[in-house]
Amino acid sequence: MMKDVLTTQGLGITIEDTKPKQLKDVDLNPVQKNTVNQVWLALISKIKYNVLGKLTFRGIWEKLEYLYF
Repeated sequence: MMKDVLTTQGLGITIEDTKPKQLKDVDLNPVQKNTVNQVWLALISKIKYNVLGKLTFRGIWEKLEYLYF
């Protein structure tokens, strides 16, 4: 469901395994920050504590999958 929310907000590019070739890292940075902020807003405090230090959607998502799935 979180992936669906991010996709509808135009942030789906950050959940892909690879970025489009025409997109530079500099262009992706603000989008990644916005994605991470959206995920942080959706998590409760107890869960946020478990993903501290993860700065990308992929990092947060993999940690959540490891802990809860």
